[in-house]
Amino acid sequence: MASLNECIVCSPIKQWTDILQWSSLNLMKPICCKLFKRLNSCSKRKVLFCHDMKGGYLEDKYRQGCYSSDAYRFYFWSIIDIFCYFSHELVTIPPVVWIDCAHQNGVKVLGTFITEWDQGMLICQELLASDEIINQITTQLAEIMFFYNFDGWLLNIENKIPSGDINRLLSFVEKLKQACARKDANSIVLWYDSVTTDGDLKWQNELNALNRPFFDVCDGIFLNYTWTEDNLKRSKVEANERYLDVFVGVDVWGRGCLGNGGFNTCEAMSVVQNTELSTALFAPGWVYEHLGGENFKENETKFWNLLKPYVNEYSLQIQSFSTTFSDGSGLQFFIHGQKFSTNIWHHLGLQQYMPYINSQISISHDDAYFAGSCLLFKETGCFNLFKCVLPIESEMEVVYIRPIVKESSLSIYSHTPTQLIHSIERLELNSSTIAHTVRFNTSQSLCIHNTDERRIIYVFHRDEFEQYTFIGATYQPSFMNVSDLEICNLAYEKQFDVLKLKIEEDPNCIKKKDRDRRTILHWACSSGATDIVEFLLTKYRLPVDDADETGWTPLMIAVSTGRLDIVRMLLEKNVDVDQQNVAGARPLHYACSKNYYDARNNIAKLLLEHDADVNGTDKYQQTPLDRACSKRNFKIVELLLKDPKCDLSLHKECENENHTHIK
Repeated sequence: MASLNECIVCSPIKQWTDILQWSSLNLMKPICCKLFKRLNSCSKRKVLFCHDMKGGYLEDKYRQGCYSSDAYRFYFWSIIDIFCYFSHELVTIPPVVWIDCAHQNGVKVLGTFITEWDQGMLICQELLASDEIINQITTQLAEIMFFYNFDGWLLNIENKIPSGDINRLLSFVEKLKQACARKDANSIVLWYDSVTTDGDLKWQNELNALNRPFFDVCDGIFLNYTWTEDNLKRSKVEANERYLDVFVGVDVWGRGCLGNGGFNTCEAMSVVQNTELSTALFAPGWVYEHLGGENFKENETKFWNLLKPYVNEYSLQIQSFSTTFSDGSGLQFFIHGQKFSTNIWHHLGLQQYMPYINSQISISHDDAYFAGSCLLFKETGCFNLFKCVLPIESEMEVVYIRPIVKESSLSIYSHTPTQLIHSIERLELNSSTIAHTVRFNTSQSLCIHNTDERRIIYVFHRDEFEQYTFIGATYQPSFMNVSDLEICNLAYEKQFDVLKLKIEEDPNCIKKKDRDRRTILHWACSSGATDIVEFLLTKYRLPVDDADETGWTPLMIAVSTGRLDIVRMLLEKNVDVDQQNVAGARPLHYACSKNYYDARNNIAKLLLEHDADVNGTDKYQQTPLDRACSKRNFKIVELLLKDPKCDLSLHKECENENHTHIK
């Protein structure tokens, strides 16, 4: 971090003539994160975060960060759509660190153009004096947006406008939208509910005929805060199919707003949700500005978790994903787990992907792998951390990093101080052998940092064929139980003798299903406990085709994990060899994906000998041959092609780059 005197700072434009004189020629273009794509964000209610705190341009103005322990930060990005940086200067250009933070989380960023009171009237007289000036100003504002890599403007004209200038004001709004759209087709220009088409400064608190013309020439309206439910109902009718472009103002300071703001902001949010309009949250920095920094993390978590029921949580659609849980601040600075500096610091540009923090998970600044923070799990359990859509192409590789404490003895009387070494460990999770939720694959590595060597965090996604991928964590003090039922854990851990005693004590326990609707047979097949499977099938004749909550049968699990002997046992019990799970996949699909066909393990051949459907398709119309081709499992491809029932006309993979596999 540089000292405050050395840092490059972001600043607003205060004079309207400076807008005309602005040029990028002598400026260094900031390197900002591109806007990541979100999934299905266009058809939902939106949330705009309007950041107005202490006049703006505080610690966040320093592009290179600063040494400060008293700074606001935000990390609940997954539930907002737009971030607007607000100040009472004429042109508020968002600081680069906020643009970086927002864009990496798929959130658009707006600057603010504001005129107020008597001074604002004078500025508007100059701006609206001619079409030429309007063209120049709107072009310059679009250039500024493009240069600094943010996404549009909030227009706030809070002063009277002479009636003769209203048409030019409408032209100003429309031309700004057009100029921004020429630079970025996805840019946004919003109008604040203030001056009316009569030229009066009269807040309407609804969309109506007096502000509708401004709404019609831009991308949306930010309503004033003192609305009633009837105002919102009329606004929805007025907006017609554009009702999602109506952002209902909710003042967290509570000035005339339903619920009086603060931790009661959720009351206003509830009403807005019922109308299906979008929301503009004004000054959520209240948590820090009003309540102070001492308990900021706890208060911030409380505030946003109260709002969560009334907002959408979005998925990021990204090609790679990693995080060490930096919130953009620290009491010290770490690099690869080693303490690099003991200075306090603040730099939102170093914030990484953050999970949705709640009462069970908190941010700790006592340790870090990189930067200044990590996650602290307050209790044992399974938690969803992120909601992402990741490409699914190969087996999933989970990377987790944890500290190891080592001591090096120099002599019998002394030894070196404890040294903290961070080791990187990899787990290849290609089956359901770890837990029900650790099942399939993604082509990317997922990196996390852990603060306690006794705690292991597994990052996973739910299902190879589901559209949404949840990345979460399981924390256990010493080891991980795969199930919430003791008998299932005993089966998975191959504790046959203990399991038999439990069954003798309570014979009905073998019929129980755990939270994932799995039986002890599922888990015995998963771990390869051959003796337990044989015991359950012969003595108790358990149903062999029981499916768990995602449709996985014991046979599917045994096939997926390569348990040849168990597959044979199940086939002898007349198991349904073509039963499908929720993804439409059959056991043969997994045998072909995993390449289980060699001298030691010929599961694919065994399934075909028991009349497995060689042409069976999943819900994506993929056949076993498609799977084998996509995985380049050549022996399996040859095996399938020898089957007289194999219909080549069904196979997509025969038509793409994998066609050479089957020539």
